[in-house]
Amino acid sequence: MQKHIALAKYVTSGWRGTVLKVGVLAGVLWWFVTSIDWSAVWGIFAQMDLRYIVPILLMLAVRYWTLVERFMALIKGVLPLHRMTVLLQYFVMHWTSLFLPGAIGGEGVRWALLARDGVEKADAAVYVILEKVIGLL
Repeated sequence: MQKHIALAKYVTSGWRGTVLKVGVLAGVLWWFVTSIDWSAVWGIFAQMDLRYIVPILLMLAVRYWTLVERFMALIKGVLPLHRMTVLLQYFVMHWTSLFLPGAIGGEGVRWALLARDGVEKADAAVYVILEKVIGLL
């Protein structure tokens, strides 16, 4: 087991890890782009009423601003995170929750991002759970 862990660390660290990650990303993007029926996509966009785009984008901006401000109020004076960092974490969390299984897939990513940004793992879990509970109220 230790040999497998050591091999995984060797493969994913440094320039090898970067090449591996970029290669996997390029492969997934290639598969995604080549499996889409682009004529159907353009047909859907052609039928859209563009008057609704601006209100939709404004609603999304207000939603993300509200999420960031709620989390900043939760961590006020406790964690030294910048608003832009929190906003980027929300973007990544919501994007990954589209394909991760279960209702908590995005929260797991959020926990990992908070831990990556210097928050203790136990504290990050508490903040993610508290934020989820506050969101239910």
